[in-house]
Amino acid sequence: MAEIVAASAGTSAVVVEAYKDARNAADSIDEMRYYEKSLDKNYEKLQDAIKKVYARKGDLLVKINRDRTKQATEECNVWMGSVKKLEKEVLALKAEYEEEKSHKFKSVRLCPRSNLSKRMVEKLFEVQSCWSEGSNFGTDFLVERSAKPIIKAKAPKIEDKPSLSMVFEEILERLKDKRVTRIGLWGQVGAGKTTIMQNLRESEEISELFDIVFYVTLADEGNEERLQERVQHQIAEELQLDLLQGSTDAASKISKRLESMRFLLLLDDVWGTFDLDDCGIYENEKDSKIVIASRHCGNCREMCVDHLIRVPRLSNDEALNLFQERLGRKLYSEFESLACQVIEQCDNLPLLIDKVARAFRRKDDILLWESGLNKLRIWPGTKCDGMDDAFDLLRFCYEELDEDGKVCFLYGALYAEAYEICINYLLECWRAEDFTQDVEEFTAIQKGQEILHDLLDASLLENGEKVKHVRMNKVLRKMAFKILESDDSKCLVKPGKGLQKAPESKEWEQKLRISLMDNKFSSLPDKPDCNNLSTLLLQRNIDLAVIPRRFFESMQSLRVLDLHSTNIAELPSSISCLVCLRALYLNSCRRLSKLPGKIKALKHLEVLDIRGTGINSLPVEIRYLSQLQRFRMSLSKIDGKSRKIRTNHNIILELSLLEELVIDIHPENEWWKQVVRDITQNVAVLKKLTYLSFSIGEYHSTRYKILDCFRHRICRRVKYANGDGNLPLPEVLAEADAFELIGCKGVLKLSDFGIDNMTKIKSCLIESCNEMETVVDSNGITNAVFECLEKMYLSNIPNLQAFGRVWYLKEALPD
Repeated sequence: MAEIVAASAGTSAVVVEAYKDARNAADSIDEMRYYEKSLDKNYEKLQDAIKKVYARKGDLLVKINRDRTKQATEECNVWMGSVKKLEKEVLALKAEYEEEKSHKFKSVRLCPRSNLSKRMVEKLFEVQSCWSEGSNFGTDFLVERSAKPIIKAKAPKIEDKPSLSMVFEEILERLKDKRVTRIGLWGQVGAGKTTIMQNLRESEEISELFDIVFYVTLADEGNEERLQERVQHQIAEELQLDLLQGSTDAASKISKRLESMRFLLLLDDVWGTFDLDDCGIYENEKDSKIVIASRHCGNCREMCVDHLIRVPRLSNDEALNLFQERLGRKLYSEFESLACQVIEQCDNLPLLIDKVARAFRRKDDILLWESGLNKLRIWPGTKCDGMDDAFDLLRFCYEELDEDGKVCFLYGALYAEAYEICINYLLECWRAEDFTQDVEEFTAIQKGQEILHDLLDASLLENGEKVKHVRMNKVLRKMAFKILESDDSKCLVKPGKGLQKAPESKEWEQKLRISLMDNKFSSLPDKPDCNNLSTLLLQRNIDLAVIPRRFFESMQSLRVLDLHSTNIAELPSSISCLVCLRALYLNSCRRLSKLPGKIKALKHLEVLDIRGTGINSLPVEIRYLSQLQRFRMSLSKIDGKSRKIRTNHNIILELSLLEELVIDIHPENEWWKQVVRDITQNVAVLKKLTYLSFSIGEYHSTRYKILDCFRHRICRRVKYANGDGNLPLPEVLAEADAFELIGCKGVLKLSDFGIDNMTKIKSCLIESCNEMETVVDSNGITNAVFECLEKMYLSNIPNLQAFGRVWYLKEALPD
């Protein structure tokens, strides 16, 4: 009986469990049916919720972009990132919903529909939470924008020059003195003032004393107003302030930003005086300082300095050491006496010693040294305090150049003082002017590079702070002007003079070269008589909107025309008169929407740049430019439904001499991948093409880039900047020699782009990828990686934990 009761009890328990299971199953089915029936309603709720999040994000962005002096807090940036993540997830659910709605037999798809509906409810809670968090941002989500970081350049060493290092140390001591606010540094041209100022800028001790250091070089040209504008512009750029041209509140904006900072302002090469108060630079309670360097002691006094320091000439021993250092080899005893005499002719001035020593580098015979010394003595000495003496000594270095080198050097004087000239642009102008012309084209290119190298080696040109840019020293530029002036005034050179009116037609007559860039005039002479004119530089005259109809009629010899960054909307019909034109620069003429039909008359045109204009398709007119070798343009906001851009691709095939093709593409253009593929396929038949570049979006940087490490310019490079981690056209990377990854989000490791796509990479740059943790994830990798890698640059990667298993590299990276 007990066994029967027990069995009965066991059976009852099984029945109870079965009942519970059945009930749970029923509840689960009810839940699934509930979610299935609520699918449409849940979808609408999710869409409404995400729209509110988008609206909140838009409101915040408006406020962030309205005030350029402020930036969003890190908390706000994190929230923005969350919104971006939610956006992708909601879009994925939307795609699933639309797919589900496309099925006709909904009754048999209970599970997928209920599962989708449930996930929508879960995502709805996340979206509502995100909106609630975003709604809590009051006015405190904006903070003062941090100052622009200074990219330091190596300053000339002064440790081995006691005369200069003593002055440097004295300035350091005065900067620590609370009683001293302004320091004046003065001395003869070439004495080393700029060297001392550069060392102050790069000093670690200075960086500990001050929150920020401003370094401003002032030209001798210009009135008080223009000097003030230059100082304001430089400071505003460092502080990332927006100052509208002609703005009356510039001083107050600068003053407001500086009042809480301990700053050091270094003003180099001050030729004129002006009131710093009018620039918004006042004495503040943070013990900020100002150092003024000038050739004239009087300028320093008029700028109200508290302490004056004179830069002496180098001692004889210092001068001899500097001469030997710049000579680049050991100075043997039989040459030492001649070296001392050369230094005496330089009056122990560092600038002149530097230039003359480089001129003596190629003289390896004592007779050549004696000849060089005799040439130096022909020119007046530098014992008098005057610029003419320095010019005459510097002209010695100029006379050592061959005729091609001389004309190329003088061409650099057409640009504004301290202006950095793009090397490729300069070489194009030289070539267009036939300075570097030779029998073979490639020989002409090499010749231009050789001349540039010689000018840099002789310090007649110097490397700029921007990549692949050069500039001319202010003293050398003055010497070049003196030479140009003695050449029957064949040049009209007034760049950056603030001219409100262009020179009259009479001043243009019979000129060989004219430079009027960076001025403020809005009109030009109707028909200047310029039959001999070969170069005309009018770039960055932003008020110039119209070119007279007959303006070019008497410029049949013109070879270089630069109109970039002007406000012109069209080219006049007289453009057809420029039958000898070789280089035409129209880039950044934003109102220019088309090329005139008469441009087909430019049969000798070799360089055409129309990037950043309103021309958004391949202009049919270029098919007539049979000599075109370098073509640069933009394709922006292309209408995907239009066939115009695709039809015009074939035009490129008619440019059989094309060597360089550069195309900038707007990132909002949904067809850009197809554009790239179509053009790439078309240009494959161009036998002379050696450089093809597509740029999607914009990225500006003045730092060096990896292309400079290659000995030859022919290189296949991929640069991916400011992306979201998904590399477009990965098949292109597989054919590249160089890869630059800059400012990309969501990239945890370089190997995410596919190790197999990097077998040909010789040089790689990774910069400002804040989320990257490792370069190579070696999991699953058994073969060698980066087999061709020669150089790798890693810069500003704060979360980098490891390079990866570097023994998979075929060879160690070179130093």
